[in-house]
Amino acid sequence: MVDFAWTDARLIVEVDGYGFHKSRRQFGADRERDVVLRLAGWEVLRFAEEHVTHRPAWVADAVGRRLAS
Repeated sequence: MVDFAWTDARLIVEVDGYGFHKSRRQFGADRERDVVLRLAGWEVLRFAEEHVTHRPAWVADAVGRRLAS
């Protein structure tokens, strides 16, 4: 499961909160999934939870720029 996906653009956005991603196991699993998705033709943009809560305009701009390309 992913946080957000734009299938036509082959774009996935993940939002990582420290509470869920602080273990080595989860960190490694996320990186492994990124590789699998990349090899399947998807691009993954990862943002920290703090980016979404404190800099939402920056996140929206980054996603929008990628979707426009």
